[in-house]
Amino acid sequence: MLAGALSIALMASSGPLETHVQTLQSAESLKVDFQVQTIGGGIERYNLALARPDRMRLESADRIVTADGTNLTVFLKGENVYFKKPQTKEGILSEMGGTDFAAWRPFLDAEALSGLTSVRPAPNRNNRKGVSAKLGAADLVFYADPKDGVVRQMQITTVDPSNRSTLRVLTATQVQIGSVEASSFQFNAPAGAREVDQAALLEGKWLKFDQAMEAARMLDRPVMIDFMAEWCGPCKMMEAQVFRLPAFKEATKGMILAKVDVDREPALAARYQVSAMPNIKFVSPDGAVRHEFLGYSSPQQVLGEVLKARQIFGLR
Repeated sequence: MLAGALSIALMASSGPLETHVQTLQSAESLKVDFQVQTIGGGIERYNLALARPDRMRLESADRIVTADGTNLTVFLKGENVYFKKPQTKEGILSEMGGTDFAAWRPFLDAEALSGLTSVRPAPNRNNRKGVSAKLGAADLVFYADPKDGVVRQMQITTVDPSNRSTLRVLTATQVQIGSVEASSFQFNAPAGAREVDQAALLEGKWLKFDQAMEAARMLDRPVMIDFMAEWCGPCKMMEAQVFRLPAFKEATKGMILAKVDVDREPALAARYQVSAMPNIKFVSPDGAVRHEFLGYSSPQQVLGEVLKARQIFGLR
């Protein structure tokens, strides 16, 4: 039985979603291949494997992350380098942040969907049972297979400040409950790959929010968060005119960089009260905002704000 508010909400409004969570919670292992398509945009593909206790393998276009019970290893394909760090459950969950992984996080965390509100039945699709809900400012629709009760598709709709909506569709192309080989979670370095220091590797790299905060806590570093959107013209200008400058890379040394797409992370945008972009916030490892600025006018403006943040955090 699910705990707390999640159990009450789902039992009252959503039998299929409760069944999905219970199925994942009772499974010894899970393998999911899925893709997320932005309608009118691109497709991202993921291969995810999970097992108890706290094992994971996650592959995307640019990286492979494994958790073998002792170490969490992150391999960057483009650079053919990897780093290792002690494995924690929080570290695994940080790799599965955002709405793209909302359906699968309950395998590791029974309360992963406790933030859902307005949970109610939705029209079925292709004989799959529908459940709609809100997660922050995002509207979600889950579609569960009646045979095993596991979600096979999810729609994610967000609306930007100009009232323009973005629809993203998650489709699981393969779902395997149980019988995932233990060897799946071992990291085998590809030919020529070299191990590097995590702090050095992350210097100048843009991370997802959860990844950035987990690294900030480990390394005791501040985080610069760029709240942006694909449709935001000034965001693209700042990316092209500032973030690629050697002066910017020099100015942000000692910081962790995080990029948050407000359409993909509406709950985070709401948490940090972001309603216009570009919106830059400098936060401590506990997530508290210490400095921020809104809008883009010139590279000098951005570099000046970064230097202010460095002084606030005591970075030399």
